[in-house]
Amino acid sequence: MNHADYLRKWIYCEACNLHEHRRNTVLGEGDVPCDVLFLGDAPNKVEDVTGRPFYGKAGHLLRFAISLAAVIAEKKPKIFYANVVACRPCSSFKTKNITPTKVQAMACQPRLFDCLRMTTPRVVVCLGNTADRYMNKLRRSDTFKDSFGQGAADLPEPMFKKLIHPNYIVRNGGERHPMFDEFKMDISEIFRNV
Repeated sequence: MNHADYLRKWIYCEACNLHEHRRNTVLGEGDVPCDVLFLGDAPNKVEDVTGRPFYGKAGHLLRFAISLAAVIAEKKPKIFYANVVACRPCSSFKTKNITPTKVQAMACQPRLFDCLRMTTPRVVVCLGNTADRYMNKLRRSDTFKDSFGQGAADLPEPMFKKLIHPNYIVRNGGERHPMFDEFKMDISEIFRNV
């Protein structure tokens, strides 16, 4: 599946109730294919308006950490940004985000699977517990096992890494928080190994 086919297939998705309040379906962006896929849980309000993943405060911090990590690692791999669910989980445009439910995440699983097949990342970086939990469920599925890794005809299984969600760092002081330095160093280590 190429990027244009992926967008056409999923842009008007109504597989769960999240489409009811969305402004845009946030399908991901970046390099196709990629070396590293950064996976969050869900779009926030800014991302819902722009249709672009990781464009809120946490996204800016992530992108800044990535730029610093590339300098430290002396290597800038190809990157793609995506989320477990492609629509903002909220009850109205004015409310705060909520964690995607299991039903919502499972409804979006075929789209996430298509994203992985399209981008063929060497490493998937799960940002936070929600992304990590749902990615682990996808990895255990027969569809994933049939397409990636040993026994699969076409795609090697990516490595999976879990990092703290950048939103936690933003809420606790941003770049001044000691976790930011650890976060950027973890990313640089990932970059060195791809």
